[in-house]
Amino acid sequence: MNEGENTVAYLKAEVLPRLFDDPNLINDYGQDPAAAARMAKLAEVSSGQAVSALTGKLGELVRLLQDASPQRLRRKHSWFGRFLGYDLQNAMTYMEAYRRIESLRPKLDAAASEAKKLLAVHEELLCEQAEEVQRLEVLVEAGKTYLAEHPEAGRGGGNGELVVNHPRDRFARKLTSIGMLIATQEMGLQQLQLARANIIDMIDRYHDAVDVLLPIWQNQSLLLTSAEQINPAVLAETTKAYDALTHGLSAMLSSRT
Repeated sequence: MNEGENTVAYLKAEVLPRLFDDPNLINDYGQDPAAAARMAKLAEVSSGQAVSALTGKLGELVRLLQDASPQRLRRKHSWFGRFLGYDLQNAMTYMEAYRRIESLRPKLDAAASEAKKLLAVHEELLCEQAEEVQRLEVLVEAGKTYLAEHPEAGRGGGNGELVVNHPRDRFARKLTSIGMLIATQEMGLQQLQLARANIIDMIDRYHDAVDVLLPIWQNQSLLLTSAEQINPAVLAETTKAYDALTHGLSAMLSSRT
C-alpha cells in the first residue's frame, strides 16, 4: 500500500466500499506484503549470534589476560628459583600471552563488526515496526469510522434473505483482530528498543576496552619488557592499565549474564 493510500479518507472512499460490495475481501483487509521480510529480519536479530560471538571473543581475551598480569614480572624468587629459571619462565609466559592477545585483535574487530551490522538491522526493523503499527492504527480508525457513518453497511439479509454471518459482523471481528495485532506489535517494539540499547551499550564498552584501554596496556607492556631491569614506575603504570582493562572487560561480560 502506498503512503497516500494509507489514510482514513482514502480507505473510507476507495477500499471499504469495495470490501462491502465483495465481502470475500474482508480477510485481505490489513494484509501486509512485507510481513515475511520483516519476520526474517526479526529472526536474525532474535538469534543473537553476533552478540554471542563478540561475547565469546571477549571472554577469550579475559582468559589470555590472566597470563599477562604484570605481577608475574614483579615476583621475587629465591636463588634456587632463579637457578631453575622461574623468572625467565614468568617473562616468557607474559610475552606469549601478549603475542596471543595481539593475534586475537583482528578476530575481536571482526566480531564487533558483525555486532554493528546487527545493530543496523535493529534500526531498520524498529522503523519498519513503527510504520506498521501506524498503518494498522489507520486501518482500525478507518474501519470503525466507516461502520459508524454507514450503519447499514454489510448487514445483508434483504428481501427475506437468511444471512448467518453478516459481513458487518465479520468486519468488526477483523478490526478486533487487528487491534490485538497492534498490541503485539507495540510490545515487540519495546523489546526491540531494549535489545538495541543493550547492543549499543556493549559496542560502546567494547570500544572503551579494546580501542582505548588495551592499547594503553600494550604500550606499557612494551616499555616494561624492553628494559633490561624492571622499572618500578613503569611496572606501576602497566599494572594500572592492566587493572583498568580487566575490570572493564569483567564489568562488560557480567552485564551480559
